Order: sequence, then structure tokens, then C-alpha cells
Amino acid sequence: MPLVILALLLITSCGEKKEHPATKNRKDTVNNGNNQTGNGNLVFIESPKYNEMFSPGDQIKIKVSLSDKNQKIDSASLFIDNEKVTTSALPFEYTWDSKNQKPGKKKIQVKYLNGSKEEAGESQLQIKSEIKPVEYTYTVVNTYPHDITAYSQGLFYDNGVLYEGTGQYGESTIRKVELKTGKVLTSFNMPNSIFGEGITILGNKIYQLSWQSGKGYVYDKESFKILQEFEYDTEGWGITSDDKKLFMTDGSNKIYLMDKNTFAVTGTLEVYNNNGPVANLNELEYIKGSIYANVYLTDYIVIIDPETGKITGRIDMKGLLSRVKVTHKVDVLNGIAWDPKGDRLFVTGKWWPALFEVKLVEK
Repeated sequence: MPLVILALLLITSCGEKKEHPATKNRKDTVNNGNNQTGNGNLVFIESPKYNEMFSPGDQIKIKVSLSDKNQKIDSASLFIDNEKVTTSALPFEYTWDSKNQKPGKKKIQVKYLNGSKEEAGESQLQIKSEIKPVEYTYTVVNTYPHDITAYSQGLFYDNGVLYEGTGQYGESTIRKVELKTGKVLTSFNMPNSIFGEGITILGNKIYQLSWQSGKGYVYDKESFKILQEFEYDTEGWGITSDDKKLFMTDGSNKIYLMDKNTFAVTGTLEVYNNNGPVANLNELEYIKGSIYANVYLTDYIVIIDPETGKITGRIDMKGLLSRVKVTHKVDVLNGIAWDPKGDRLFVTGKWWPALFEVKLVEK
């Protein structure tokens, strides 16, 4: 992959305030236990194990068994992600070709009639990526000032200036910032009840998320006047666009595809590397056909294929903040913006004092 110019800010210490709850408490945390449902029924899925991990192209043997061989069940139908793949007499094995499958969880379901009553057993497996991500480090090119009161949630470069969304209740803003000086040129204060999140720009409009309010905002780029509000069912973390649609994160390993006009969710990507799911996806930026994402609470940025959800690269930014003097409270790496004409990428952090322009170097 060619060298990319980044302006990047990295964290080595955390502040007292935290943006999001611990991910171990999230409902969508991956569970590798044996959690098949319907195993008390007459027909159940014996293998694969619940959440067992596979690679695209694996020939996956699914074994469907009877819990009581004395019971008479004529046949059962096997479904994968709600698509029927076979109907067979019991017990049986079915080999599923996972070629061309995108990463993510795949629901396995077996349906059958117990007398006149339809019953079902369920399980699930996971498909990971077969791609080993390219690993990058960096060299510093330039350093720029950054407002230490800005709890950075989103960043966007447009026509020579930066647009930044900041967070914290009572402190959330959207602002226009001069790159070289860090001077705030224009600012809009969000309501005290709103915790601001990621931003992106499409044409003459700014799109901004909120954390747990289930509400997003569309602003006029010049006046910062609110033009529209929209709703979503998840938390709001990061947002970006390929000019055709919006991509949104909620702190899990999922990226939601949204219609840019109606804000309806039109699809979901599950982000995986060659080991498994990568959660805590935060601020996003669309760069040269890929999505760059901060991984919350880490010094890493991952590079994601927006068609498949597979991670193709990982940027290690450890040690960057040690290049400047830090005399105040700082928090984690967050906020990515890209200058397409200068081939520069700007990344900052929450309450950080500096903005670094760096060049990526493949390890």
C-alpha cells in the first residue's frame, strides 16, 4: 500500500471522564460459550459449537441430531441466515460451503414438526477474515496546535479548514478550526442534554451524531444552522460517507450503512480481522476507497474494506504524544480527517494539545 500522509495525535494517558461504558457490558459482546437454543427439544444442532470461528471457503459440517432416538420425527429443515439449505431425514449432516461469505455471525436454525407443533433449535457460527492486515508505523512530518478544551469526537477537512465535533454533556460543540493555528473560527454549542459524537460533511451539509440520545443533526456548513434532525436505534459513535451513503458506528464491531437522505439503515458490515471480530470502532473517515476507524481505548487505527468489513491494515501510533509537553488532563486517540489534495490525514484526540502530521511506513 502506498505511503499515506497523516496528521495524527496519540494518547498515552486517560482522563477521569469516560466517553462510553466498558464494552464488556455490551449486549453484543461475542460469546464463545455453548449457547445453542432449543437443545431441550427433540432435534438440536450438535455441531459446530456455538460461535465457532471459520474462514471464508471452509467446508463447514453441520450435524443435526435427535435427543431421543425413540421419538418419531420424519424430517427437519436446516436454515442458515434464514435461508433454507436442505430438508432431510434425521439425524443428518450437511456440508455448507462458506465461499464468498462476508465476515460475521451466521444464524443456524433447524425446524421440524413435533406432532402438529412446529419447533426449532438454533445456534450460530462466525466467519472471520482470511486477510492478514498490513501493519504500519509512522514518522512525524509536522506538529500543529489543538484546543485542549476540545473533547474530540469527529474531524473533517474541507477547503483548507478543519471541522470538529466535540463531546461531553454541557460542552458539546461543532466548530470550524484553522489548521495551522488551532484557532476556532466558528462554533455552535449543542444543548446541554446532548453528548456530541462523530461528524462528516456531504456537499454543503454537516452531519453529526449524539451518543445515547438516538438523534443526529444536519447543519448548514457555513452558518451552522440546524436544517434537520434524524433518529437511529443504536448508540452513535462515528460517521463518514463515500458521497453516496453514510457509514455509522455504535461502539461494537458493526458499521451501519445509512441512506443519506432518509437515514434508513440499508445494511450492516461486521468488522473482522484474521483472528475474529474487532469491536470499539469509533470515529471514521473514508479515504481512497477504505474506511479508517479509531479503535477506542487503543493506540490503533484500522483500515476496513467497506464492501466486506474485512480489516486490511492496522496503524500503530504508540509513543506519538511523548513528542510534545503535556501539562493537563488528556484522553484517548480519536478523530480522523483527510485532505485529498495534499494526501494528508489529520487525527486528533480528546483534550490533546497537539496535532501531528505523520507519514505511514509499512513495518
